[in-house]
Amino acid sequence: MVSSIQSGIRKVVLNSGDNYFTDDEVPLIIGSYANADWCADMLDCFRMVCNESSRVGLFYNPDIYKFFSSSLTDSCSLVEIPLARGESSGIGWLTRSLTEGDFYTFVTSKEQPRWAVEKINWALLTVYTDENLNSLFLRRSLPFDFVVRAARKQESDLRKIKLDDASPLSFLNISIPLEILSIGLTLSAVSFGSELIVSRVNLPNPVNRFRRFMKQNTA
Repeated sequence: MVSSIQSGIRKVVLNSGDNYFTDDEVPLIIGSYANADWCADMLDCFRMVCNESSRVGLFYNPDIYKFFSSSLTDSCSLVEIPLARGESSGIGWLTRSLTEGDFYTFVTSKEQPRWAVEKINWALLTVYTDENLNSLFLRRSLPFDFVVRAARKQESDLRKIKLDDASPLSFLNISIPLEILSIGLTLSAVSFGSELIVSRVNLPNPVNRFRRFMKQNTA
């Protein structure tokens, strides 16, 4: 595979936003940048690979998840090209990445509540299992787009729970405590007015009337 790319028989599709190789590594893996086709968007990279069978792409797992969550799967299928046992790409870090994979680090704020951290850990341990990763090309994995949506929703919910010290407040947020205060003051005024009317009119106590009625019947 490497020799076919270096000779120009095959072209490798690379994302222009990533610096994959140093100047010393380019001749080892693709011969020259003339043997690479560049794309700006990751879905465009997949389209280029799908439109020409002589092209191969260098993608990471999150990129593959994005592919499976798109409509490209209706007309295109990808095949993984693994390195044979003992085979080397010529570049140490790339060979390790293709054979062993890469480590991902998820950083969260220390202000996250414990229940949120537990949910994040559960999601990571559920999604990134050996079964899901190994069955990726069998289309049994959870699309990465779903994970992104869940993370964004969780972040939005957490922001509603705790606001930053300098967070701007909308008029709607300010009016909520004022509405609660006005309701409380109204109920207090009604209760005070009722007590005042009762004290001035000197209405008979219904409990005493009931007691007198019982005494009259038992007399």
